[in-house]
Amino acid sequence: MSSKNSSNKKSNSFLKSKKLGFILAAIQAIVTAVFIGLVIYVDMVPAKYLIPVIFLLVLFLGYDIFSQFSKKFRLSGKIIAVIITIILLVGLFFVMKANQIFSGISGSNKKTDVIGVYVLKDDPATTLGDVADYNFGILETIDRKNTDNTISKVNTTVGKEITTTAYSDMISLADALLNGEVKAIVLNSAFVDTISDDDNHLDFADRIKEVESVSFTTTIEDTGVKNITKDPFSVYISGIDVYGDISTTSRSDVNILATINPKTKQVLLVSTPRDYYVQTTVSGGAYDKLTHAGIYGVDCSMGTLANLYGIDVQYYFRVNFTGFEKVIDALGGVTVVSDEAFTTYHGNYAIKQGENYMDGAKALGFARERYSVSGGDRGRGKNQMKVIKAIIDKASSTAILNDFNGLVSSVTGSFETNMTNDELTDLVKMELSDMASWNVVQYSVDGFGDSKTTYSAPNNHAYVMEPDMSTVETAKALQQQVINGETISAPENVVEHSN
Repeated sequence: MSSKNSSNKKSNSFLKSKKLGFILAAIQAIVTAVFIGLVIYVDMVPAKYLIPVIFLLVLFLGYDIFSQFSKKFRLSGKIIAVIITIILLVGLFFVMKANQIFSGISGSNKKTDVIGVYVLKDDPATTLGDVADYNFGILETIDRKNTDNTISKVNTTVGKEITTTAYSDMISLADALLNGEVKAIVLNSAFVDTISDDDNHLDFADRIKEVESVSFTTTIEDTGVKNITKDPFSVYISGIDVYGDISTTSRSDVNILATINPKTKQVLLVSTPRDYYVQTTVSGGAYDKLTHAGIYGVDCSMGTLANLYGIDVQYYFRVNFTGFEKVIDALGGVTVVSDEAFTTYHGNYAIKQGENYMDGAKALGFARERYSVSGGDRGRGKNQMKVIKAIIDKASSTAILNDFNGLVSSVTGSFETNMTNDELTDLVKMELSDMASWNVVQYSVDGFGDSKTTYSAPNNHAYVMEPDMSTVETAKALQQQVINGETISAPENVVEHSN
């Protein structure tokens, strides 16, 4: 019994001792130094907040050390040391995760083209060796550099020069394979969906199979601004209709141009319908659907919109279906206000007029819908901006802490931007510094439905939207107002809100 009491006395004596206090203070000092060093390194916190925080942390550390020389304050010093250490460890976790997000999505200046060798689905061939003696169909001019590089790799693999026949457009190439004129084709994987858009080739993707693919990565020219916290800039927000690797070229179903003035806190979101009939940067003056610009790379989409609106577009922000769903699910869903009731084609979700709680899959179906909403593509563009706002609102609340690990995982690999890590952190630091509200204005350009040939399919007619140039001119005027530092006025179909 006395041995047990002796042991308890020793334990109590150690808990009250200066030695334990100094050990806890030493741990606190190490964690404090690491925390301060990391916060300074990631450079997201403004000096007006960072300096007082450092002062308080040093003050607490000093108290915890010197309190151990007084029996009266020794216990409180130990308690404070433990509490501060725990708080700093939690803070370290969130700072590292935030830095991981920015590092994972920033500084992307590359695009990836995946070129496939395709045969009919019932063809017994499964490898390049099996198709070495086939006649290959290729595109004559479109995407010719990637085609030639792929043919060169195929030749090396099979040990001989393959036979090729060139076709002027994607539809003719697809027909050549389907009709047996050629037994294999070399085609950018992004073009498969473009062919399947044609009314006579809706099942094209289901009738072919890939026996080999080759990836080519190219660098996108850097077009950043001098000072992202002072100079006006524009961001192309692109939602691509693929799952998987975010850098892969693909059609863009979301085409929103954000013009931002960080000094005046003005933001203009302009939505452009996917079928807008425009001159792309690769078409040599020919007209194509805006969505097709994406299959030639995000730089083509940026340049095409820059030409349409007559402004510089310095940055892009891309998200694919994978990331879209994951982020919303990681946030615990979002609430979106719909102007009308309808049922989505993708997922068959019932949307009611008014507030709708949506998980990732339902929000994706809502944002993709254009057939059941008023205004078609224009209506879809408005709904896409509604979802973007709902994500921003949820991400700005404490809900972001509910599944922070899941949010980091969903962002990494599913989003990308050519903004550098430094530019992203500068924006965060600016917002934390002034905490000013932003005036956000939404505008959608309009047009008229028509059936015309396109650069990507010059021998076939497809649905396009001829731009209503009066709405384009309105968008251009609004963009210039933002760039010039003026307050944005609200024309007829503009929606305004401040956050």
